[in-house]
Amino acid sequence: MKNSTTLSEKQGGASTDRHVSMPKQFAPQWRNLRRLAYYWKRNNWMFYLPSLWSDYEDVKIDRPIFLLGNQGDGVTLISRFLRRHTDVVSVTGNWKYWSGADEMQRVMEYRLPRKLRLAGKLTRTDPPHEKYYQPRSWSYGCDELYERYHDIEREASLEDSSDLKKTIRECIVRFSSSETARFLDKSQVYTLKTRYIQALLSDVDPHFALITRDPYAACYRAAKGKARDMRWYSKFLSFDERFELCQQHWKNCMSTVLEDSKSLRRFKVFQYEDFLLEPESKTREMCEFLGLDYEEEMIPAAHQKVPFATKFNQRWYPLRPEVNQVYYDAQTEAQLDAVERSCGELAHLFGYERPRK
Repeated sequence: MKNSTTLSEKQGGASTDRHVSMPKQFAPQWRNLRRLAYYWKRNNWMFYLPSLWSDYEDVKIDRPIFLLGNQGDGVTLISRFLRRHTDVVSVTGNWKYWSGADEMQRVMEYRLPRKLRLAGKLTRTDPPHEKYYQPRSWSYGCDELYERYHDIEREASLEDSSDLKKTIRECIVRFSSSETARFLDKSQVYTLKTRYIQALLSDVDPHFALITRDPYAACYRAAKGKARDMRWYSKFLSFDERFELCQQHWKNCMSTVLEDSKSLRRFKVFQYEDFLLEPESKTREMCEFLGLDYEEEMIPAAHQKVPFATKFNQRWYPLRPEVNQVYYDAQTEAQLDAVERSCGELAHLFGYERPRK
C-alpha cells in the first residue's frame, strides 16, 4: 500500500473546487443556474458521440464498487467521500466533480438492461401496481413488490452483461485516463440485485458495500415525506399506512441483501452513523475493503468547497452526528414499538437498538 496522498499533492498544490458568494437578491437565480448546471452534468452523456460506434472492449474494468442501501440513509455522503478519491469515477465525473448524480439506475437508464433501471418521472418501466405508482424510492421494497425487483444469477444473460460493461467502460473513458480507475455507483435498488450484478460482472470482481441507517430513525423519516414516493402517496395513504410501508421496505431490502450476501465474494456492512462519528477511521476501513489507498481529502473539511453544479450541497461539511435524534424525539412510544416489532430483530443484527425516551 502506498503512502496516504492528498488531492492537493496530486494536483500540484492547487484545488479545483470553486465557490462564489452571491448577493442575497440574486440567490434564486443562482440556485436556478446551479440546478441547470447539475442537470447538464447529469445528462450530457447523451451527447457523447463516440458511444455510437465504440464498445470500448479494450478498456479495463477493475473491481467496480457498488454502494447499497436506502434513499436517505447517508449513501450520498459516503459516495462523495469515495468520489473525492483520485482513482474513482462515477456516471457524471471524477474527483474534479465529486458531487454530481451517481445513480446509474436513473442517470443512464436507457443504456442499461431493463432489470438495472429504476423508473424516473418520464418512464414507467418498473413492475406496475394499482396503488404504489412510479417512480418509487421507499415502496419498491414493500411486501407486495420487492420480490418483483429481486434478481439473482438465473436472470443474468450475456447481452445484459455486455450492456452493463459498456456503460461502465464509457464512464471510465470519459472521466479517467488512468489504468487504475475504479468505477463507483450507488443505485439503491441494486440492494435487491447483488447476485444478478455479480453474475454480470463475474470476471471483474465487483465489490458491494452496504450502508445502513438506524431504522428507528430511517422509517419514520421516510414516512414523514423525506422519501419522495411517501410524499406523493400521502394523497391517499394515512401516515400510519405510509409508516408501515416504510418498515416493510426497510425489512425486506435489508433481509434480502443479507441473505444474498452469502453468495457474494466481496461484501461488507458499514453504518452511516459511524462515518459521522469517526469519519477518518471508517473511511480508512472502507478503503481497505475496496482496495483503495486512503487520501486525506476524502474527509469533509472546512476548507473544501462543494462544486458549483451540485444538488444537495448541504450534504458535506460539517458532519452532523446527532442527525437521527430529531426523528427519535418526534416519535411516540407506540411508533417506536411498531418499528421494534417489525424490524427490531434485524436491526439488532446491524447493531441498532430501540431508543429509550
